[in-house]
Amino acid sequence: MDCWRLDRFIRLDAETGILRCEAGVLLSEILCLTVPEGWFPPVTPGTRFVTVGGTIANDVHGKNHYRVGTFGRHIRRFELLRSDGERFMCALNDNPGL
Repeated sequence: MDCWRLDRFIRLDAETGILRCEAGVLLSEILCLTVPEGWFPPVTPGTRFVTVGGTIANDVHGKNHYRVGTFGRHIRRFELLRSDGERFMCALNDNPGL
């Protein structure tokens, strides 16, 4: 699925470090936005040229995965668009099987 056009930031809460964005945002763009605000993602893969959607789909890990887990552990909620057009909000208590 091509997510390159879904590349917008929606909101960064500078107090909590919680970022809301679309699936096509690159990790490099997140770093440019968050580092000046004093935030750094808890999990970063070996490259910064991955999208948020790809990182979630592959549940990537960084060199510190033994302490902080994979990228998916730090996602609070995401919207899943299935191939049949159905949309689901997924979170710990919302559609946990997905």
